[in-house]
Amino acid sequence: MFLPSINTLTRLIIALSLSSTLLTSCVTVEATAKSKRSEASQHIGWMVKGCMAIHNHDLRAGDPVVIHARDNEFRDMKGTISSRATDAKGCDPLLEDRKSVNLLTGAAFYHVAVPASPTQPAPELAIVTLDKGFSTRGLDYHYCFTSKGVNFSVVKGSDAIWQGYYFVATQIPATCKLL
Repeated sequence: MFLPSINTLTRLIIALSLSSTLLTSCVTVEATAKSKRSEASQHIGWMVKGCMAIHNHDLRAGDPVVIHARDNEFRDMKGTISSRATDAKGCDPLLEDRKSVNLLTGAAFYHVAVPASPTQPAPELAIVTLDKGFSTRGLDYHYCFTSKGVNFSVVKGSDAIWQGYYFVATQIPATCKLL
């Protein structure tokens, strides 16, 4: 039977106490902001070429969404969930070279039916909100490029209420400004 020395037990108790204190402090500091972001993450996601990532695993075909495109102009359009995306067919974020990183956050992926016309093509990138049970009044939608992906954000006034990241696995010109 292994019996640790007093010195080992003391170190273990100190390490556990310190870890517990640090974890509690982190949770306390972020509690309010995290709960707001958590609520928003159920209603806001990012979309690439008709494939949406969102932290909501309960969406169904036909659920309405609003697509907030910020290509050459600001435009909002209606769409609907078509089906759950489980592989890379029609869902670039699930391509083999980027799938593992894009799945890290636990997001669910969905195909979104996006209305397109010659004058209003479907957006390549967009932020998507569920069109039920969530107010988008006063929200501003932004995205910029890092060297390996896209940072998406939604702000209300001066508060960031949601952030998302799409890893693209290739080098791209960065446009995000450092704060």
